Amino acid sequence: MTDRKQRFIAQSKLDLGDKPVRPVGYWEMDGWDDRAVDVQVRAAIRAGHPIPISRYPILKSYNGATGQERRDCGNRYVVGRELGLIPWPKFCSVCCSTRFVGAHNCNYFRPCSAMPICRSCHRLIHRRFYDPSAWMARAHEHAYEGAWFTKIAMTELSREQSLWLATQDDPFDVSQLG
Repeated sequence: MTDRKQRFIAQSKLDLGDKPVRPVGYWEMDGWDDRAVDVQVRAAIRAGHPIPISRYPILKSYNGATGQERRDCGNRYVVGRELGLIPWPKFCSVCCSTRFVGAHNCNYFRPCSAMPICRSCHRLIHRRFYDPSAWMARAHEHAYEGAWFTKIAMTELSREQSLWLATQDDPFDVSQLG
């Protein structure tokens, strides 16, 4: 195991005052750089690393990305996990649940920025465009300073907005859009 991989597996704690202590994820640790991981993933694919084969139909467009772009993004994320560049999600980055944890990406032009998220939070986050109150209640319940899920758009982003956010340090922070 390389030193880089070991650095992101350790789970430290974050004190939230009156809220329970929550684990700190690899994406919050100093040195985590999703763009550098994506460069390594792309190089591995070019060198012949197999790309996952999906049995599911192409998804609809979302936040400016086509269904095929969403699939390609997911494939790169999976390759990153297979290569050990992205740790396997152990808990939901929203509610800290350890049950049915997958990944969610708000910006498909930054594939390795996908966040670990449980099935319940994932359902709510995708429904936020037409049922914002349920998502807002969940986000408010689990919010902490700097939480990625408190910065996302409550309306679907255009392709141009998503592409621009993908060039920023924080691809979730829609307040940067002005």
